[in-house]
Amino acid sequence: MNELQSGELTLPVKELVTPSVASEGNNPMNRMSGDASVLSALTMDEDLRAMGERSVYTTRQALSYAANKPLITPRTSMEGRLSDRSKELQLNNLKIQNLPLCGRQNELEALANAFSTIQDGGKGLFLVGGLSGTGKTSLIEHDSFQKKIRAQGGIFVTAKCDLREQNEPFASVQDAMSLLTEKILLLPKRKNQKPVPSQLNLIMNAIPESLTGEEKTPSKFGSVSSVRTDISGVSSLEEVQEKLAVELTDNEWGVLIQTVPAMEALVMTSAIAEVGAPMAELRVQQLDEYHTKVDGTGLATTTNTLRQSNQKMDGSSMRENSDQMKYAYRHFIRLISTICPLVIVFDDCQWQDKASMEWMKSILTDTSKEIASQGHDAKDGGLPSLLIVASYRSDEVDDNHGLMRMTKELNTLQSKQEKDVNEFNEISNTAKETDHSVSLYIQKIQLRNLEVGDVVGLLEELLNSNGENVEELAEILHKKTAGNAFFVVQLLMRLKEDHRFTFSIGLMKWTWICSEIRESYTATSNVADFLADRMKNSGAALAILPIAAALGNEFSPGALQMVVDRIKISFQKSDNAQFVSLYDTKLVSSPLLQCVDEGLLESTSNGMFKFCHDKILETALSFLSDDVKVCIGDYFLDQFDAEEEKFGDAFYPLLSLVNQRVDELAGSEEKKFRVVQLNTLAGEKALKCAAFEPASEFLSNAIRCLPSDHWTKHRDLSLHIFVMAGAAAFNAGAGHVDRVKRYTDEVFAQSDIPLLDKVDLCYTMMDAYDSTFTAESNLANYEFGRSLLKDFGCRFPKSSAGILFRTISGLLAAKVTLKKKLSPQMLETMPISTDSKLMAVMKILDKFTNAAFHSKTDLLPLVMFRQVQYTDKFGLSPYAALAYPLLGMIFCSMQDFEASRICAQAGLTILGRCNDQSVASRCYLLVYVYNMHWTTPLNDLLKPLLEGYRLGMTTGTLYGALFCVGFYVEFCFWTGVELTSLYTDCATYLRQMEDYEAMKHAGFLNCTRHMISRLIGFTDSSEEDDIEALYMEKNDMPMMCALRRAQIYVECFFGNHQRAADLGLEWQPIIMERLISQVSIVEITFATSLSCMALLRQNNGRGHRKYMKMGAKCRKQIKTYEAKLCPNCVAHAALLDAEWAVLKKEKGDLRVKFEQAVLLAGRRGLTHLQALANERFALYMEEIGDDAETCYRYEKAVTLYSEWGANSKVDELHTKLEALTQRGITSSLNSYQGFVKSP
Repeated sequence: MNELQSGELTLPVKELVTPSVASEGNNPMNRMSGDASVLSALTMDEDLRAMGERSVYTTRQALSYAANKPLITPRTSMEGRLSDRSKELQLNNLKIQNLPLCGRQNELEALANAFSTIQDGGKGLFLVGGLSGTGKTSLIEHDSFQKKIRAQGGIFVTAKCDLREQNEPFASVQDAMSLLTEKILLLPKRKNQKPVPSQLNLIMNAIPESLTGEEKTPSKFGSVSSVRTDISGVSSLEEVQEKLAVELTDNEWGVLIQTVPAMEALVMTSAIAEVGAPMAELRVQQLDEYHTKVDGTGLATTTNTLRQSNQKMDGSSMRENSDQMKYAYRHFIRLISTICPLVIVFDDCQWQDKASMEWMKSILTDTSKEIASQGHDAKDGGLPSLLIVASYRSDEVDDNHGLMRMTKELNTLQSKQEKDVNEFNEISNTAKETDHSVSLYIQKIQLRNLEVGDVVGLLEELLNSNGENVEELAEILHKKTAGNAFFVVQLLMRLKEDHRFTFSIGLMKWTWICSEIRESYTATSNVADFLADRMKNSGAALAILPIAAALGNEFSPGALQMVVDRIKISFQKSDNAQFVSLYDTKLVSSPLLQCVDEGLLESTSNGMFKFCHDKILETALSFLSDDVKVCIGDYFLDQFDAEEEKFGDAFYPLLSLVNQRVDELAGSEEKKFRVVQLNTLAGEKALKCAAFEPASEFLSNAIRCLPSDHWTKHRDLSLHIFVMAGAAAFNAGAGHVDRVKRYTDEVFAQSDIPLLDKVDLCYTMMDAYDSTFTAESNLANYEFGRSLLKDFGCRFPKSSAGILFRTISGLLAAKVTLKKKLSPQMLETMPISTDSKLMAVMKILDKFTNAAFHSKTDLLPLVMFRQVQYTDKFGLSPYAALAYPLLGMIFCSMQDFEASRICAQAGLTILGRCNDQSVASRCYLLVYVYNMHWTTPLNDLLKPLLEGYRLGMTTGTLYGALFCVGFYVEFCFWTGVELTSLYTDCATYLRQMEDYEAMKHAGFLNCTRHMISRLIGFTDSSEEDDIEALYMEKNDMPMMCALRRAQIYVECFFGNHQRAADLGLEWQPIIMERLISQVSIVEITFATSLSCMALLRQNNGRGHRKYMKMGAKCRKQIKTYEAKLCPNCVAHAALLDAEWAVLKKEKGDLRVKFEQAVLLAGRRGLTHLQALANERFALYMEEIGDDAETCYRYEKAVTLYSEWGANSKVDELHTKLEALTQRGITSSLNSYQGFVKSP
């Protein structure tokens, strides 16, 4: 149909809805029962063309309904009805809702370039700032940008942050993830299968092209081009589900479904285990372990187990839940973004809740992909391609806003990543292409108001006209609106409503009178005033919109109807004639559709309504009077007994409305108690989502509203609130110790509450003390834990003599246990205890172990013995899996390494029997870091440490997970792994630790990294001074030991034996005591002994006797370890034997001893130790005057140091080799000539 001939300008399809159809119910999906009704089910949007991407906002239920509803309207019948109805259409209808995007070409190009940057691998943050109404949303959601994403097989999802939902945790994340899930579910089910057209596609194909205003082009779904929901880069839904089923664990699925229930559709489908399905062939053992507990029907019971919530309420468990959630989301987004490029938009981030902001930062700083790719047999799943677009109002976001702080932190991280890449290139002397998996792209743009020329282009497109009259109109509009895009559109809507535009059939164009427009509409100070004026002229808008705004940006007509009915009753009772007249309509459906027609609201295809712009929402809220707020709040309180879902997404906005007037409820105890219940419910939901600050605020409101006698009348509820408040306060941030102590003191003052009911808050209190890392808090933790154990009947002696006696008797009892009860057969038959009191005592003892270690170390063995005794007496528990490796550490200190191994194996057996993954990473840490290295080569422990890291990350137990990966790096260093790659690994792991705010872990790993950087020549010892001063100031003895360990080892390798020996004299005994049974004890004892003997050799055996004594003592210790069959000190002992023989001037050919040391280090793959042995061999050859052998051994050392990546050592030895060659000395192999000095 020719538009100009008919006078129609892209007619809105909503004009086709007859009044009778429009009044049939509130849910558009309910109107799909008849021929003409099929069309009306979809035409409540602004227009059909704009519905393409917006249609994907449908919920899973709505999609399911549409897919299963039979389509009874034939295409011919539909066309006939539409043809008849089109005769009634008016000719002068301007299509204002979908105006073109003018003056934004540069910004669109910047947005497209940002996507191009990440589409082949990388992560990016694109910030779009501007004043309200400048067109930020229109820019981001522009069809050209979405087409570019679709062309690359990408997914585009958008979520809007709501002014009324700032206190709702993960509000925008839930919207985005729900939409992402829905888009994934729209994929064809199986590979090479064409998708079945949905009900929406069939309906849209039934609409004549003349009425939609655009030519339909074929697409994958057989619909018009705007309804593109396919992901061309992915062949099928089955492919996505297979990958998710293989990669995601039950823990991760449970976390995802808990926060975004829509994701249940993915796990339910992925749990189908059909015979012969490709999924059955993919890692069957892992699927059996994590997912497919298959019954006789072939359907897995995964979903039911995932929906069971046994959430622990203490502080550390809540923190673990938070970390587990962060890891699960990262893993899910990483998997999807490796399948296809992913663009997630968060609109109006000035209102984004803090939990969603943290989520955004967590996703962008994810380094887990690189970590997962380290280690043996790991598969590279591809590079993630992720772009997060965030829009915000520039006048409401300052430098202190969460979005700007996050951007600043990301910029800092980006700089550090670039520095790491540059460091790698420098130290490795290679050109390394940027690793997109760690790259972070950040760009920020600011949208300006439209220029006059932009408004001209807009009007020319709208009015299909040009010339001076259009330019004059553009100048008028620009002057009245200052070029604000949204203001321009609103003014055009007003002009349309006032019939200022008419279509002249004779002239075949639109006409208007500029002078009337200039005189009739005065310029207002802002768009809010103009919107207020529009609403005042619309009775329906003024009546309905303020109440709808109280329910949030998106609301259901059902909830609005309930609130309106209550308000009508309230104001009728008060004889407020003005309000009664405003609400005299029976149903809200008619005013809502009128607001849609006026461009104030738009409907969604799942039966909801939402505001067309956040400025309309704000203006509507300004009309909400105090008495109406009171009425709405009272209704919400009165309806509390009903299920929360009755109000749906309006729950948090309504609760915020109630909390604002809590002080006004002083005379109504019943209402205040309902406020308590509502805030408790909100706090529970926030804690489940790991949104600790909102949870703390909700629960603080609940405590504030509790009646004075609440411990008497509402004891259980009060205890529940205080326990949750303690957990929330512990995780919320600053001042948490004082708040947790205040809650704990009040609960402990209630003597009628059983101790076992208080125990969750006790755990939180001990965690709070332990998290501060001060001597005072450690002592307070020790005293609190000891008192608590005493209340449970677990007492410890106070005197030193009593502690000594109990330690000896406990050790003897442990020996008996070791012989009689720790065989695998005995452990398999031991009962698993379910006694809650035993579980509580074992958990307190586990936490008390750390307090005793920092405050009263002589009591530490008794704490370990007590856990073993309770296990023997009452049965196995998850904490027994930690108790036995701890007992093994005591045996290690007694050099009974076989007993240590048995205890470690017992811990692993108990872990398998109890099947509690919350302690798995710590069990792996204790077993493989503190026990097994005495009897097992370090190379064989690398995989278990990575497994401990993986288990800890998936369960949120970061303490064990990050220490596992930290010791993994250290073990790699001790085994001679190439240093440059290990250096970059350290940078990756440190970024992750800092991201999780695990500063204790980061400090420990940073000491190892500094040791590596010294050897590869990137830093010198001067940088250690600042670190040392910091640790000394904090009196942090464990970190001082870690730093001294690194210093002693590096100084020994660099030949600075005086400093190494002096540090060893002072710190080696302390390190032996503090770093209990760690493998670094072997390395530092070896380095101290070697440096002491080397120092004496330099002085021809003369020197202070303390060096001789320390060297001999440490060598004897290494020899003892060797005699105990420790496999990780054989080469060390051989080199020390050679050094001792030279120092003592033993008779015979001492070259044999050095050759043996070189041979043993080489056989074990210890490149660094083999290089050191050759270097020390060369020094001995130089002393006895064998120049050729000296040169040869130096050359061998250079070769090995080069393989190891120790560039500083290579440079040092090159200097010596150059001196030898200048004297005409070369080795018999003449091998030095091929070396090139490192940069």
